[in-house]
Amino acid sequence: MVRKKGLTVVEMIVGLVSGIIIIIIVGYMLFYGKKTYIREEKLMELKREGVFGIRFIEKKLRDKKPTQIEIQNSGKKLIIKKD
Repeated sequence: MVRKKGLTVVEMIVGLVSGIIIIIIVGYMLFYGKKTYIREEKLMELKREGVFGIRFIEKKLRDKKPTQIEIQNSGKKLIIKKD
């Protein structure tokens, strides 16, 4: 029995198709993983800034011990009155 060395055309095609499918799957995972990471990083930064803002306002309110607090312009302006 003679054993041939090398690959047949069918084996080459199956190997190439398998490799291409694996590369597409890995590329898809990397692309959407990066996209999700960027979205979550922006959300985390927004939450961090929100906490900082709330703590800043809380400190100002505690220091002044106001008698009246007024929020104007849909939350864009905060008036703290101390009598």
